[in-house]
Amino acid sequence: MDCESVTVKHQQLSSRSGFIPVLILSAAVLVGLVGIVMGPGCDSSSPGVPGGPGDFFLTPNSVTLQTGQSVATFSIVGGEEPMTWAVGDPGIGSITETTGRIANYNRAGSSKGANEITCTDKIGRVARAIVAHFGPVEGLFITPERVVMTESNQVVQLTAVGGDPPYAWSVIDPSLGTLSNTDKSAVNYSRKGDAVGQNIVELKDSSSTLATATIVQE
Repeated sequence: MDCESVTVKHQQLSSRSGFIPVLILSAAVLVGLVGIVMGPGCDSSSPGVPGGPGDFFLTPNSVTLQTGQSVATFSIVGGEEPMTWAVGDPGIGSITETTGRIANYNRAGSSKGANEITCTDKIGRVARAIVAHFGPVEGLFITPERVVMTESNQVVQLTAVGGDPPYAWSVIDPSLGTLSNTDKSAVNYSRKGDAVGQNIVELKDSSSTLATATIVQE
């Protein structure tokens, strides 16, 4: 029954004064039923929102480029177009081609290290992925070697490359952030709230070779 039918029914019943109490109760029941079936305002056309909060991410979320490999392709799931793509370190790689929801990342020469890929949608949500550049390993280093954090309580994974396990990780300023799994080849660095500053993560292998990574917290 639509809103107009409810109004007509009301007018017909109102002409019989003896039925006013029944009318009030009946109208209330009818309006309640219409509200349940039709939704607000007798309008059933209210659209849903695809890809609700949290359904916005890059796939894959990490890629490793071995020696001789130079291109990685990423696609975005969810979000609102248009999308804006960017890289953290243009010196070792760049986004060379995008078609809205798909982007190609191109490694610069035989560069080593790691790069962060970001995709920002129309309303400002940011999705992230990591590309690690591997080659013949000489010495010990951490990937990524530099991270910029812009979000509260942000977490980033750091990975040991090269050297001779076992590894030992440490952080210079624990008031800015802390590490987990410090005896493993990969650790998580967790920012403490909105702490601002620059932190250094240190890595030593069994030969006491030292590698460092820089965490910038804005």
